[in-house]
Amino acid sequence: MEMTGKCGFLGSKEAITSLRSSGYKDTSMAMGELIDNSIQADSNTVWIVLCTDYNIGKRNTRRVVTAAVVDNGSGMDAYMLQKSLVLGEGNNRYQSKGMGKFGVGLPQSSISQCKRTDVWSWTDGYSSSKHVYIDLNNEQWLNDAEIKEPDDESIPSIYRQFVKESKSGTIVQWSDLDHFSWKKPSTVYDKCETLIGRMYRYWLNSGKVVIKLVILDKNGNNEGEHEFRAVDPLFLMENAKCGNPPETPMFKIYKKMSLDYIIPVDGETKNVSVDLTFSIAKDNVRILDDGVAGFKDYGQIARSCIGVSIVREDRELELNAQWTSKDPRNRWWGAEIKFNRDLDEAFGVTNNKQAANRIDELASKSYDEIIELIDVESTGDEDRDLKALKEENPEQYVLIDVVLTVKKYIREMYSYIEKNTNKSKSSKASRHGGDSTALEKFDKMVDDRSKVVSTISESDDIAIERGDNREDAVRDALVDYDEADKEAVLRDVRDGHRGSLIVSEQDSSSFFNVDRKDTQMVVKLNSNHPMYENLFGIFDDIILEDSDDTEAIKIKAIDAFNTLKLVLLAWARMEDEERDPKRKTMYRKIREKWGEILEGSYSYDD
Repeated sequence: MEMTGKCGFLGSKEAITSLRSSGYKDTSMAMGELIDNSIQADSNTVWIVLCTDYNIGKRNTRRVVTAAVVDNGSGMDAYMLQKSLVLGEGNNRYQSKGMGKFGVGLPQSSISQCKRTDVWSWTDGYSSSKHVYIDLNNEQWLNDAEIKEPDDESIPSIYRQFVKESKSGTIVQWSDLDHFSWKKPSTVYDKCETLIGRMYRYWLNSGKVVIKLVILDKNGNNEGEHEFRAVDPLFLMENAKCGNPPETPMFKIYKKMSLDYIIPVDGETKNVSVDLTFSIAKDNVRILDDGVAGFKDYGQIARSCIGVSIVREDRELELNAQWTSKDPRNRWWGAEIKFNRDLDEAFGVTNNKQAANRIDELASKSYDEIIELIDVESTGDEDRDLKALKEENPEQYVLIDVVLTVKKYIREMYSYIEKNTNKSKSSKASRHGGDSTALEKFDKMVDDRSKVVSTISESDDIAIERGDNREDAVRDALVDYDEADKEAVLRDVRDGHRGSLIVSEQDSSSFFNVDRKDTQMVVKLNSNHPMYENLFGIFDDIILEDSDDTEAIKIKAIDAFNTLKLVLLAWARMEDEERDPKRKTMYRKIREKWGEILEGSYSYDD
């Protein structure tokens, strides 16, 4: 094709600034866009190349200076190369198959991570390469906001070692990494290992593609190399990373099916399929004679893979944990929804390929909530509702049918696991805390303190006013809680407790938050905070997993004890960092007040 001069990138400097915050969860997700392009260009090897240098300062540490994705794919001619950096004009958007479609992946992901992007591509040996770039440091470039015609700039010499045998290929280099998630090269691999292994597991496990991370010094010398392995959240792939279980694969297929539908696509009707796979841990993997499976390496890996895997065109978009509770026994099943790009609109696939929003929206909803959300008149009969929906809105029917089917089999698998777990375990342990001993101590402390006028709280006043109507009042105040959390709090109210502990994912640096719901004080533990996993998560394993391994329990208890010490040391550090004498005094008084309340909790015989 003929060149057309400069190509507009985006309308204005302000628009570019806005687009830089395009919502990639981290660098590995943005880098995935480049790997998608490499795979779609029929590459059999993809290198993630980190060029490093020492950061001179108090600590002489190695840091990432540039990051590049290098491949041996089909490459691009000059016309395609220029268009590849124009938003909405990417080459894959014109193809009917494959991971690309939206035409924004390369430029959008690049500017989300760095200020300078360089792309070289060639189709007849790297000496024939052409070059284009985005330079957000250059005022003139920002004012013009155009991708110039490709020039003849040669590829940097440090990359020639990877492509010297390749007739064709592409290099995308990021520099001035102002939004790069991690500075140290070792951290990049640690953070990307699981995510990239999961995202491209079908390609890696089949051997169609090899993905490597290579660390170079500033002179191009190899300082370290890592090859990514497949990470399968269903644990059905024999060669995937899974720790050291008693048997591999450590899960077995519970149910596998293909659901066929007819939907409108681009003005025509089209036959589409959604493949659902459900897996469950083998009994000899989950139940051990000599220890706790959840404590083993493979048990910890399984716990990190809790959720439903959403796979589009053989590439994972996300592993969504909203489908279930934080109960660690959910690690012992897996589920996957697999589809192609024809269902992007029906499932709400985002243009950065990080989620299927319409599936996510329904993941934690009950059937009645789903029907209400999609604004359908329910007959009270699920089969009749779905039949009517199939005729009125085929795309919405596909979405609802898939979600309900997945929920059905998750319930079945969890029920099997729950029934085959040691019956002597406490049924109170769950994502909602439910430690009655702690709540009873809290109730006693509240009663004792409320006898002293100076310590009567606002909720004490309201409790007197409510009398026997506490449960109804608390229920009305819980409108923003999901059903499981709501029932947990109301159960505590019915049991006469004045406090509740629940677990929720919170976008906050707080380890916990306090939420008063009418007369009930609710402590919401933040499961996204590392302290939760390191303290409460340990005891979930001990309580909910089969265990005759006293030594393993002792080790976990010591870990939790040390975590609690860290909590106290963190408070001490906060006081130490405060320079304002008034605020320092305020912290001390808060600490003393908190200690007074704790002391009251243990002022009676247990």
